[in-house]
Amino acid sequence: DGRVAEIPIARGENVAAGAPLVRIDNPELLAKLKEAQASKVVAEAELARINAGTRQEVVASRKAEIDRAEANLTLARQTYDRTRQLTSNRVASQAKLDEATDALQLAQRGYDQAKLSYEEAVAGFTREEHEMAEAKVKKAEASVATVEALVNQLVVTAPSASQVYQLNIEAG
Repeated sequence: DGRVAEIPIARGENVAAGAPLVRIDNPELLAKLKEAQASKVVAEAELARINAGTRQEVVASRKAEIDRAEANLTLARQTYDRTRQLTSNRVASQAKLDEATDALQLAQRGYDQAKLSYEEAVAGFTREEHEMAEAKVKKAEASVATVEALVNQLVVTAPSASQVYQLNIEAG
């Protein structure tokens, strides 16, 4: 597909093998090539990010989340213990004890989640994530190669040394 952009030969001219006979203009195909090349750059950057591992700032942030969750858990535990004691002495209501129990369970879940998040950051990316990133790079490379092959067909070359006898096309 495309338009004839240039015919660099003339009727009766001798041409060498591999000499360009016709150049075809196909801006859509060239745009697809740039898009495929950009996708390849993105895939390579993603692979580099995964190979680099988790940034130290992320690990430090997750560690701080554990510390904050641990402080919340300690406060919830103390509040629960006080409320339980007050409830057993009939100074606080059962509803207050239920609220303290719920707050303690919520704080425990928050701490567990923060701990898992930290462990995930320390462990880095999984083998499967590495393999997926590598596969995306290979897919992008294949896409670039496919479109480049089509772009290379935009220049029609002489299969062998010969003389041009007839031109049945015009530019445009």
